[in-house]
Amino acid sequence: MIKFAIINPDCVNRAFILQLHPIIVKAILSLLMVVFPAVCHAYDFKAEVDGVTMYFNDKGDRKVVLTYESRQLVFEDGSFGDFVEGYTQLSFLTIPSSIEYNGNTYSVVGIESGCFQNCNFKRLSLPHSITFIQTTIASLDTLCIEDAAAWCNVNGGYKMMEKSKFVLSGTEPLIHIDLLSADTLTSIQPGAFKSCTSLESVSLPTSIKTIGKEAFYNCNALETVNIQRIDVSVGDKAFQNTPWLKNQADGMIYIGKTAYCYKGSMPSGTCLSIDSGTTNIASFAFSGCAGLMSVDVPEGVKDIGESAFEDCTGLTNVTLPSTLNTIGSSAFCNTKISHISLPDNLSVIPAYLFYSCKQLEYVKLPSSLEQIGSQAFRYCTNLQSIELPSSLNTIGLSAFRNCSKLTNVTFNDCTPVISNYAFHQTGNYNKISEGIVYIGSLAYCYIGTLADSTNLELNDGTTFIGERAFTNQSGIMCLTLPNSIKRIGANAFNGCNNISHIESKIENPSECLLTSNSFTPYVFTNAQLNVPYGTKHLYSIQENWRKFKSITEAILTGDANDDGIVNVSDVVLLINKILSGEEVEYTVDDVVTCINDILSSTSDKTVDDIVDIINRILGSNIQKFNKKAADLTNDGVINVSDVVGLINVILGE
Repeated sequence: MIKFAIINPDCVNRAFILQLHPIIVKAILSLLMVVFPAVCHAYDFKAEVDGVTMYFNDKGDRKVVLTYESRQLVFEDGSFGDFVEGYTQLSFLTIPSSIEYNGNTYSVVGIESGCFQNCNFKRLSLPHSITFIQTTIASLDTLCIEDAAAWCNVNGGYKMMEKSKFVLSGTEPLIHIDLLSADTLTSIQPGAFKSCTSLESVSLPTSIKTIGKEAFYNCNALETVNIQRIDVSVGDKAFQNTPWLKNQADGMIYIGKTAYCYKGSMPSGTCLSIDSGTTNIASFAFSGCAGLMSVDVPEGVKDIGESAFEDCTGLTNVTLPSTLNTIGSSAFCNTKISHISLPDNLSVIPAYLFYSCKQLEYVKLPSSLEQIGSQAFRYCTNLQSIELPSSLNTIGLSAFRNCSKLTNVTFNDCTPVISNYAFHQTGNYNKISEGIVYIGSLAYCYIGTLADSTNLELNDGTTFIGERAFTNQSGIMCLTLPNSIKRIGANAFNGCNNISHIESKIENPSECLLTSNSFTPYVFTNAQLNVPYGTKHLYSIQENWRKFKSITEAILTGDANDDGIVNVSDVVLLINKILSGEEVEYTVDDVVTCINDILSSTSDKTVDDIVDIINRILGSNIQKFNKKAADLTNDGVINVSDVVGLINVILGE
């Protein structure tokens, strides 16, 4: 018999434990899954408001957000699905500013994503307490807002605004917005009044600092705009497709301290100086102005918006101020700029900034640069060299791809995360038909397929290995890493499970970042990692290096007495071992004296003198003797040749 719990479909916390025959259980399960699915609600509590059941999630501090009822369905095949309920039968909905529940009053501050899924009502009334909206209603005709000033601060309000055919403030159409008395209002959210077709005029107070992107976009009745503040920042397309903008004279249009746009056709060969006192250039401000040849951006400008100069196909010269903090994506895309210096305040080069700037030959990057965005320099086919600052930590997808003349990349000690295809089809990449592609000190990738049992040795001076550089090169059996390596990227040796031996010459593993998945778990477990003499304990405590199960330490060549130092004492010991039992006229002290003479700057003796003395010495020594370290010639025999080699090591010859 089987015990079986049936969960009440209304999620009541009780279960009926039945002892049933397995055949009966199977039948009941099938019926429940198809007809009477398990239920899991997405809300914290529900309340009746003017006869409508509303669902809320508690966000703490006596604040709630409107949500919905959801049933999670479990089908006969074991799959899951959501069935959203709540508000689906309504023709309109009025959301209150507050609700009472269990003796407490809660402020309604937002509407959650998916809240109105499957809803088809036409009218929605929102209270002044709402601060964010994460959903929309495709069927919405009329949106009612209590307070235009409060609506200016609603994050995501455009989701409702752009779907509405009619917008009411209270019970009246929203025709005039007079916010002059709202002296605490500092910003208008992006898209706040987007497509508000009844709006004819707007007056903004002196407290306003920013007008968001597309704030009044497509307000096709808006003829009067009264902005009191002169240093207001205006987002792109904030007043596009309005009669107010159409009524402006051709030429440069400024709104406060924002260079908003250029209206009309710009004459060919235009040299433009942005007005002094301007603080930002709006997105798309000059986009497509083919007549623009040069632009001087004055000190004080802090921001250049997205696509501000995109497709200015005649633009060859740009001067940027030291005050510039941010540049939007595609700002100089598809221009003819050949040389440009980016100010040091910039920490990010955004995506597509210089995309398809085929005349670009030189760019000075900011000393504080941290990130180069995806495709930022793609198709800059005349760019031959680039110097990357030490602060750089990320190079985005295809950032320098198709820069066909780019052969000189200087990393200046930076070891950034390099995304896929960042240097594909660059100069060095195109020159190699098979082998390792080096981009400056970066081992970027391997073109071709390595043969089985390959011993892969990276060039001295290589500072890092790129992400996925040797992925699926299963022919690698042995790998040698130079001491210069500072970073081994993610998945650098993914799929290289035949690596059985890694010779690491890295003396300080704390200075070389090994990402957690640079090697496969199989390699971490089974490969032998050989490390420099005296460093095994450093590897065994260093993050990710310690994942290697087998770490062996190299001997210190020449350290015959095994004291961790190669010096004259090793020569003395080695001489005594070799010549033990023979009578000569010299002693070990004579050898030490001779070596000291050779090490002095005034000596006229040579190594040959020491060899002659060695061949005459007798003596014995019972000190610890490391035969493997003493065999400098690696011929399996300890003799005078090893002494000569050791002396040469000490003398630096």
